[in-house]
Amino acid sequence: MSRIETRARPILDPLIRGHAPPTLTNNNQRRLALWVCLRAYIVEASTPRGHNDYSTHDERIAFAADNQKIPPENAVVWLVMLPDSLASSAYNRLQPVIKDESKSEALQAYTCFIGKVGFQLVQWKGAGLNRETLINDRGLSRTWQGRCIEIWPNHLAYPRKLPRTLTLSEVMAFVKRFHISDLQAPEFLQ
Repeated sequence: MSRIETRARPILDPLIRGHAPPTLTNNNQRRLALWVCLRAYIVEASTPRGHNDYSTHDERIAFAADNQKIPPENAVVWLVMLPDSLASSAYNRLQPVIKDESKSEALQAYTCFIGKVGFQLVQWKGAGLNRETLINDRGLSRTWQGRCIEIWPNHLAYPRKLPRTLTLSEVMAFVKRFHISDLQAPEFLQ
């Protein structure tokens, strides 16, 4: 955990303040994506009993053993810049697992805001789910251009510029991209 945090800090600290990092190279994007995956595992492990865990013990062990290389292959991570009005807030939201037992498919989304930067991680399991179906089915590549960048696995799209700052209504839409209707928006966005 400490190594992931230490390697992400030089890139993450300027983003938290709303500044461009030294450079958003493909290696720096990978480091941020690993940090987001780590945060999601920590939040998942700290949820109250009764939460329907997405990851298994073996998957968490595999991540810990391979954490200096790449995020899990079944993960997509996005980065957004947040407005000044949210710069003093921190937010973590782990969407409950969406499962289709008949197809052995599952999906989990994790959203994290810290300072002026936000991240979203989506992980999936099952033969019918993959990056292309998730992005195309939700129109994510079209509707979020310029407002959100995919830092994993599309981290090789280089050079990478930071997206424009979201408005409050766009922040709400970002949170709800993988929203389940019975969940409420965070209080600070209402």
